[in-house]
Amino acid sequence: MVVAISTGCCYDLKLNKLESIHFLEKYPVDGVELMFAQPKDLLDFELDQKALTFLKKLEFVSIHMPIENVIYDNNKEIQELLKKTVTFAKQVNSQYLVFHPTVVKDFDLIKNLPIQVCIENMNTKENNYKTVKEIKSVLDKYPFLGLVLDISHVLGNNLEPSEFLVLKDKIKGIHSSGQWIKKGNLKEHGFLTEGTKEQLEKIKPILQLNKPKIIEADFYPTKILLIDQEIQLIKTMK
Repeated sequence: MVVAISTGCCYDLKLNKLESIHFLEKYPVDGVELMFAQPKDLLDFELDQKALTFLKKLEFVSIHMPIENVIYDNNKEIQELLKKTVTFAKQVNSQYLVFHPTVVKDFDLIKNLPIQVCIENMNTKENNYKTVKEIKSVLDKYPFLGLVLDISHVLGNNLEPSEFLVLKDKIKGIHSSGQWIKKGNLKEHGFLTEGTKEQLEKIKPILQLNKPKIIEADFYPTKILLIDQEIQLIKTMK
């Protein structure tokens, strides 16, 4: 079973992208998802030799494409971004790219990229791309797409995770995190180890799929000790 961690987890540790990769080197993971918030983050990013060596030794690497200040349409800026992405993906042996479908205006633009392209199911803030029906519709229309299933988004939308099993043949990866209570409020992207047993049972059928599990919990400084526990918990879901 592949268990990976997204560099986006390190946001609350105040680490930049390169520092995040180095931080993850000390954990017993099989992979890393390289998350870029804005186009500039990806365009300007350069690996050092230590990070490159680490990433190339891993069983799994993926790239989360920018989600802020971007619309994927056929223009010069996006073509430049995709060109850099393809070069970078080859450098790190990325298995797929994952896009938020809400910012993709032209899916045909990413159809012929020389790497698997995926979309992610969205959270409660968005108006679509949340339910099984909505996701299946776009996957049927664009069969080249794969799916990265975000468990926390499924829970946040009050949907049953097991409903998404009908799409298991399209699932290429699973964003793993759950709901937790912060100052009395229910929040997404928490550690599964701090959630309820009922939540764990609900998402267990998804975690048992033989797909890469990418941890997407928020790594607050006070929660660093939970990281190893989270990795081990997910590895027991067979």
